[in-house]
Amino acid sequence: MAATIASHAPKMKQQNVQIAEEETFGKTNGGMPNGAPKQQNGQAKEKQKVGQTAPVARPLTVKDWDYDERGQCGPKNWLRIAKCEHLGDHQSPIDFQLSKMRVHPLNIHPLCLVNYKKPLAGQLTNTGCGIQFQPDPQIEPPEIYGGLLDQNYRFVQYHFHWAQNDNEGSEHSIGGLRYPAELHLVHQGVKNPSKLAVLGIFLKLDNESENGEKKKFVFSVEEMEALKKVVEFEQNAAIDSAHSLSSKLPPNCCQEMASSAEHFVSSFVRYEGSLTTPPCSENVTWTVFTDPLLVTREQMSLLRALKDCKGNVIEKNYRPVQKCSNDRQVLFMAAAADDVNKM
Repeated sequence: MAATIASHAPKMKQQNVQIAEEETFGKTNGGMPNGAPKQQNGQAKEKQKVGQTAPVARPLTVKDWDYDERGQCGPKNWLRIAKCEHLGDHQSPIDFQLSKMRVHPLNIHPLCLVNYKKPLAGQLTNTGCGIQFQPDPQIEPPEIYGGLLDQNYRFVQYHFHWAQNDNEGSEHSIGGLRYPAELHLVHQGVKNPSKLAVLGIFLKLDNESENGEKKKFVFSVEEMEALKKVVEFEQNAAIDSAHSLSSKLPPNCCQEMASSAEHFVSSFVRYEGSLTTPPCSENVTWTVFTDPLLVTREQMSLLRALKDCKGNVIEKNYRPVQKCSNDRQVLFMAAAADDVNKM
């Protein structure tokens, strides 16, 4: 699959959001003007600390559902789970047909980042259906804004989706083709905490025969050591402040702004969708980058060694692609004319 394959949909009805175990997060509140970077000094008094409980229903456990397509609890039967009974027509993930997408110049509405380069300590946990990193609740969390987002969103966790072979693993696909893994950076709304914004990053296996500039990989040495400590369900490992969220973005995707923020200069796909795990709530604005981040064969092996809540190796943890109707708006946010010509 090529390294570069490079929406602002109508607002959807608000609902009481239920968050699956893989998508758990802490409530953040308070705020700053929509579309403006957060002030670094003189923080507003009303700002709440990250880590408070979000106003959501009790999450489903991984024992209520799984990814076995032939099993009673697999994706085809998630509709039978009580909290998944009312799935709408804005489900995720979807397949990206780039040639059919509406193109929107990225420079008109840049997507901006705050605190993405700051050290980010936290904990890595085996959730029983994958691994999840949550930041230390005492730190000032990274944020995203702009880029047609409806509000500012704060980072709350990241997790991965993968499979045991190289031809599948990512949740989203491009023209029917999948990458071996996909990373999701989950952010929660500041003004409206019931909404999420997720950055999706494809992981591409490194071609070790390629020469050239220094390569950027998804995991640091420290994170690889942490992965070895979370093989079993509910095991966790600390990750210190040597790691930042910018290390989880595709290479050369950001540019410094005059303020303390950065903005993206890499193309991405934008659409309104859902959680990809039960209860599959349709409360997610998706931003999926078309340029991938590299992962080594050794790093993929560490992911593929992780076990589920039953003690079995996780065979795969991605949801099949969902239907995408013709009236569903999916935008290609093009960073440059060259990206448009590739479509």
